Amino acid sequence: MDCVSDPSPVLTSHIADLSTIGSIQPPSVISGNWYKNRSYLNIAAEHGALAPSVTVYAPADATLTGITYYLQPMNDIDGNLLDVPQFELRLQISCEVTYGFDHLTELGPGIAELAPAEPSTSTRDAEKSVSFEVKAGDVLGYTTGTIVANSWDFIFSNTAVVNSFANQERYENTGD
Repeated sequence: MDCVSDPSPVLTSHIADLSTIGSIQPPSVISGNWYKNRSYLNIAAEHGALAPSVTVYAPADATLTGITYYLQPMNDIDGNLLDVPQFELRLQISCEVTYGFDHLTELGPGIAELAPAEPSTSTRDAEKSVSFEVKAGDVLGYTTGTIVANSWDFIFSNTAVVNSFANQERYENTGD
């Protein structure tokens, strides 16, 4: 797939109806030995209640490049461990800028037909490469988030931007 260089694309659509979002955790999570470039969006729901389904939209024109369909071990609201089918989408806006969503429960029109038929038991090497054009505002899918936290992930990367940290060397030498 050929890309066009644009290190400063403009996002022109909300990723969800903002009234459905109770809170947003900014991308400041360290997982294992690496910094996670994702925000966690928490669906507005009563504590202990199942979250309503939220429609997820493309924030900019992009190419869908990958779909991962997998089983995520999660506790239900009673503490029982379940394997819950989840989707992760990866999209490319430009050569420098990619984004994605994790913990989608259903895929949107045109995208669902591209997904693997069966969920993988691991996300490692489970991504199916695709090439599907989306426009800003297109429905990518739907989510109820994770069962207990009612959260889902918005992943955003721009290789043209170098983040600055108090201990830059530690950041640059951390993780994979």
